[in-house]
Amino acid sequence: MDLNQRFRSALIAFFVRRIGSQTQAEDLTQEVFVRMTNLKTDDVQNLEGYLFQIARNLLRDTHRRDNVRNNYEAIVRGDDQRDTESRHAERIIIARQALEKVAVILDGLPERTRSIFILHRMEAMARKDIAQAYGITISAVEKHLGKAMALLATKAGDL
Repeated sequence: MDLNQRFRSALIAFFVRRIGSQTQAEDLTQEVFVRMTNLKTDDVQNLEGYLFQIARNLLRDTHRRDNVRNNYEAIVRGDDQRDTESRHAERIIIARQALEKVAVILDGLPERTRSIFILHRMEAMARKDIAQAYGITISAVEKHLGKAMALLATKAGDL
């Protein structure tokens, strides 16, 4: 009976108990036999102990390699996440600065025009409702909105 037949099931059971994966246990068992064939075993007195020592070493190497890989992947994911968060925060800052500039531009408008613009563009109030609230025509609301938009368009280069 050769080593493979004699110890294969015991090695697979050894690996399955420690890693829980039948497929990976079979792969590791095969690796044990590959390593065994590459070694001189003429002087080995306890062949079973020698095989299981190779198995323990292989298991330790596998755990180390998996830990390194997992740590690397976590670092890469973390860096990507930090970069994404950083870009998101940067966009928020830029948007706030642009909004502050828009507010400064709108401060240059007459009170009624500014209020109508804010109600329509920022509060999503319908032109008809704004006209009723101010007691003016829809056409007058549109003129106020046009005036605000024209000022923003001319100052947009400053944004």
